[in-house]
Amino acid sequence: MSSMKIAQYIDIPVTRRAGGVGTYIKSLTREFVRLGHDVVIIDGFNRPKLFSNRHLVKVCKSANIHHFHEPSSALLTSYIATISKPINIVITFHAPVSSRPLESFYSLFMRLLYRKAHLILTTTKRNAEYLKQKKIRACIIPLWADEFFKPADSNRYLREPYVLSVCAVDKFHRYKNYRMLSKLGKILKEKFNVTLIHVGVHDFDLPWVNHYGPVDRQTLRYLYQKALALILPSIGPYEGFGIVAAEALACATPVLVSDGCGISEFLDSYFVSPLLNFEKKLCLMVKDLFSNPHPLIDKAYRESLKFSYENCRKTVKLILSSANHDLGYGKGKL
Repeated sequence: MSSMKIAQYIDIPVTRRAGGVGTYIKSLTREFVRLGHDVVIIDGFNRPKLFSNRHLVKVCKSANIHHFHEPSSALLTSYIATISKPINIVITFHAPVSSRPLESFYSLFMRLLYRKAHLILTTTKRNAEYLKQKKIRACIIPLWADEFFKPADSNRYLREPYVLSVCAVDKFHRYKNYRMLSKLGKILKEKFNVTLIHVGVHDFDLPWVNHYGPVDRQTLRYLYQKALALILPSIGPYEGFGIVAAEALACATPVLVSDGCGISEFLDSYFVSPLLNFEKKLCLMVKDLFSNPHPLIDKAYRESLKFSYENCRKTVKLILSSANHDLGYGKGKL
């Protein structure tokens, strides 16, 4: 396949760690470049400049493939791209919108853009069902952990007495269920003398939680590798996937996620819990890890194979194929 120009649109900056969305775009970009393609990322901070920035307009008009991530958040870039020459549009749909007014707007926007797409990707079955209700078919590919995250070279069964929470968004993202973190932190400390460590944005203070703030990738990998477990007690359908759980599993670290997380669709039931039972299940997991950690840590590593980097390569292959073939995932009026 000859070299292509690929424009990737995203509503957040990708110069720093930015959760699943940023990880997704950065991994795809690295794989495109490895295969010899030219890639430009147009992030949300460029939106106000689009109509005066000739370079970005030129990019929109010259790209062979336009890949939008959550395109409603990049409305101006979407508009410029769709009025350019006939192009190949790929859309990744990551999570439902969070309010009725926004949902109504999003439905309207879908009619303008999604029907032009050659390929629509999504990371969970529930998101595919959301799109299906709007007469849009999507190809499901789960997210992946970067190959940077892997089990420690030393004995992976030697763990330190802490449970990890990793989050890259602020306190206004209430679906992350920060209030429950304090409750779990208190239980872990009083019952097991285990610390709950929170890594990520530090614009709030939670009792019974040790805040580390943002850390570099090497430190994050170390924290994954040495933690007893990682928890993700998110609420509702707005936790699009939960990439941190995949990264922890890649380090052979057991996870416990709520059944509201997208990744829960793919996990063994041992690693998933309804929120009403989350506290009890976490305590049982910690007891197992103290008494006999080997089986559970081995189970976590086997689970990680569902989220291998091969998912990234498969996604790239589909996107590149869409430039030459109409795969039929997104075509058709709504």
